Amino acid sequence: MKSPRHLVSYCSISIVAVLTVLTAPASAQEFRLEARTSVANGWHPWYEIKADPEDPQRLIICGTKWDASDNAFVGFVFSSSDGAATWREVLNDRNSSWVTEHSCAFGPHHLAYFISEASKVVDGDTHHELGTTRLYLSRDGGQHWLTTFKTEWADHSTSAVSSASGNLYTFFNTGENTAKLTKPMTPNGTTIGLLVFSADGKDVKGPFFDHSMLEKGYHGSFPSQALALKSGAVVALYQGLPRPPGTESEFGIIRATPSSKPLLESIVISHTAITTECPLVDRGSLAYDSARDRLFLLYGDGCKNRQLMLTSSDDGGKTWTKPVPVISSSDLPRIVYCPSLLLDARGRLILLWRDSQVLGNWFVSQIRNQQLVEPATEFPANRTKRHFKNDSLWTLIFQPNSHHGSGHDSGSEALLTLNVANMEDRVWRTNGLVAAGNRVITVWSSAEDKGDRLFSGVLVNANTSPDVDSSPQRKRSNISDLTNQTRLLYGGTQQFDDSTGVLKVCLIVANRGDSPMRAPVRIEATSVSSPLGAVSILSVSNGLTGPGAIWDISDSMTAGELVPEANSKPFCLFFHLEIPPERTAKSEDANLLTVRMRVLAGQ
Repeated sequence: MKSPRHLVSYCSISIVAVLTVLTAPASAQEFRLEARTSVANGWHPWYEIKADPEDPQRLIICGTKWDASDNAFVGFVFSSSDGAATWREVLNDRNSSWVTEHSCAFGPHHLAYFISEASKVVDGDTHHELGTTRLYLSRDGGQHWLTTFKTEWADHSTSAVSSASGNLYTFFNTGENTAKLTKPMTPNGTTIGLLVFSADGKDVKGPFFDHSMLEKGYHGSFPSQALALKSGAVVALYQGLPRPPGTESEFGIIRATPSSKPLLESIVISHTAITTECPLVDRGSLAYDSARDRLFLLYGDGCKNRQLMLTSSDDGGKTWTKPVPVISSSDLPRIVYCPSLLLDARGRLILLWRDSQVLGNWFVSQIRNQQLVEPATEFPANRTKRHFKNDSLWTLIFQPNSHHGSGHDSGSEALLTLNVANMEDRVWRTNGLVAAGNRVITVWSSAEDKGDRLFSGVLVNANTSPDVDSSPQRKRSNISDLTNQTRLLYGGTQQFDDSTGVLKVCLIVANRGDSPMRAPVRIEATSVSSPLGAVSILSVSNGLTGPGAIWDISDSMTAGELVPEANSKPFCLFFHLEIPPERTAKSEDANLLTVRMRVLAGQ
C-alpha cells in the first residue's frame, strides 16, 4: 500500500470492463441473498474471506480497517464458528498507526494464518523499509491467535497454504519498501518475492524471487489472490506497473513450485498501455476447480473498447486457453469494479462485483456459456444520499519540501500542507466470495446512511430454499471419478429442433456400484463432435461449450445421494448444431452427435 503522499483508491485502478450488449429476453434471478449480517461498522478498504476446508462452519474475514479517532490503519480478523450467522472480532493489530498489507489463509487441522504489516511511522511519515511483518497463527479455526514470527516489511502480501508441504506461501512486492528483504536485488526494477513459513509458523525460508521480472523495469509488481493447487504449487495474480507514463502495464500469473526452494515463474496474460486515456490496471480474479485441477481467470482487456475476458488453464497456470469475451444480455453496458470469481460445489462460475468506484452497488450472478446471466442479484444498501461521516475521514499532513499527490513526479514546496480526505466507500482490495461446503458465503462493504459497514450473507438459488447442510456434522468427502460404477439410461425425451439447431436428450444415471454417489454429482464432457458440423454444449454449470463442460445433476438425486442399484430422476442435456444446408440434404452419415463423458461425485 502506498503512503499518504501517493494516495489512490485501489479499486479505481482495478478491472474496469464494459460488457458487450446483446438482445435477449429477461430471465429470473439466479441467486437470492439470505442471512444478511452486519459484521462491523466503519471503513474497511481491504478485506478477504476464507473458509476452513475441514469445517465449513468456520470462517474468517481479515484485512485493514480505519480508526478515524486515531487517524490510523488497523489490522483485523473476524471469526465465525456458525457458518457466517454471527461474527466476532478476534484479532486487532495496532502495532503502529499504519498496519496494512494483510492476507490470511487456512491450512489442514484447522490451522489459520494472518499476515499483518506494521510500518514505522516517524513524525507522521511512513517508513515501510523499517516496518515489520508479523505472522499470527490460530490452531482452532480462527478463534484464538498468537504471534509466531516477525520479519521485515513484505509489501502487498497475498497468502495460501501449499497442499504438498502444509507451509504458508506469502507473495509480496519488492522495491524500496522492502529494502531489507531484497538487499541483493538491483534497484532498476521490482519483482514478486516469496516467503515460505513453516506450518507451525516458527520458521521462514526465502525470500525467493522471479528474477526475469526485474528486467522489465517495473516500479511496482503487486500480487493478489493466492490459490493453492492439488499439485502443491501455489499461484497468484500480479500486476506489473510501468515506470514512465505511456508504457505498458503487465497482468498475469505468478507460480511457485512446491519444492523446498520454490522456483517462481511469471506468465503474462495481457498488456495495457497506461495513458491519460486509459489509466487502467487489471486486478482480475481467479477461481479453482480442484476436482478437475482447472483454473479460471477473469480479467479486462483493451482500453476504449474494453471487454471482460474469461480463460482457463489445465496445467497449473503454465498455459491458458484462448480468452473469450463474457457477454451481457442487459439493455445497458455494465462496468465491473472489484470482481471476485468463485467456482462453487455445483461447478457454477459465480461473479461478485460493484458498478462504481465510489458509492457503488454490489451485484452477483453466474457466468454460463460465456454469458453473464441476468438480471443479476443486487445487494440492498440503506443509502439515500452521499454523506460525510466522521468514521471515514482521513487527515493527511505533508511536511515542507516533501513530495505529495498521486504521481511520482509530484512537486514539493517549502510549506506545510493539510489535507482532509473523505474515504467513504473506497475499496482498495477485496476477495468477497468463498465456498463453505455446499454453500456460498459473500462479504461486501457498503456506505449506509449511518456510515460505512461490512456485511456478510449466504447466496442460495432464487427459486429454492436456502442451500444448507442437512447434517453439518457429517464429514464430506472429495469428488471422485465414479464413471466405472455408473450406467447412463434413456430418460424419455429426444428432440431436435430443425429451425434452431438445438438437440435435447434426456437421460438417467444409474448407480451400479457398491457405494452411494453423493452430491455434488456432475457429468463432464470430455469430447463432443458431429460429422455434420460444429457443436456447442448449452446450459451447463461452468460456462464451457466444448470439452470440459459440466452439468451438475445433483437435483436429480433423492435426498442428495444415489444409493447402490438406484436410478436418478431424468435430466436433460442440450446441444446446438451448426449444420450447413448441403450437409443436411446429402449426408449419408447416420450419426448426429457423439459425446464422451465421465461422472464425478462424492462418496
